[in-house]
Amino acid sequence: MKYFIISQPKSGTYLLANLLVEFGIKHSYIHVGENKYEKYDPKNLDEAVRNPSKYSVKSNLENSLSLVEKGSLAVSHIGHSEKKVKLLKDFKKILIT
Repeated sequence: MKYFIISQPKSGTYLLANLLVEFGIKHSYIHVGENKYEKYDPKNLDEAVRNPSKYSVKSNLENSLSLVEKGSLAVSHIGHSEKKVKLLKDFKKILIT
């Protein structure tokens, strides 16, 4: 199973991600956007906070989601649409607000 946290900014996205890691789910360190993704280096998260554009890659949603491996989680602040429902059919979706 793949896991996808969908949240509003500042709602505890990464806190929830870290809790899921404690339950054995692998963190992909991928933050998915509508037309891009950021893939962070877990050994250098301070750099990612200081310079997020360094980790940003233009990509459509379908390609971004394909980077998430089975047993891993990704996070996002994307809105709802029927197309996204279809793209996320293989993910366990966790919504937080």
